[in-house]
Amino acid sequence: DPFKIFKSLAAQTPSQPDVILKSQFQGALEEAGINVKDNTRLMGLFTAFDKNESGTINFREYVLGMSACSKGTAREKISLSFQVYDVDNSGKITQEEMVRVLTAVAKYEKEAKGEKLDPEVI
Repeated sequence: DPFKIFKSLAAQTPSQPDVILKSQFQGALEEAGINVKDNTRLMGLFTAFDKNESGTINFREYVLGMSACSKGTAREKISLSFQVYDVDNSGKITQEEMVRVLTAVAKYEKEAKGEKLDPEVI
């Protein structure tokens, strides 16, 4: 139940019981079965979920983001992916942003296999 997961995490911060903080976001994703180990991708997702740019995620943002991750339309998933790559929220994906995210993905995949990423390959 998304509401129970959200409320459980939000309740851990009594001063802000209606939002999930950045520090709680990975736990929220894991509770929903989404494992993101790389910090670049994690922060990209956080930024994509945080539509009002408050630095926190409210229940509406949480539900919309989770919906796009799991059962959104192709357009919604593409939009979410774009937001993850667009690290600085400029509306454009620079070469630096592309390399940063793709490097993070490659590193994660190698580590999942117990291998190390060769920096020369990047």
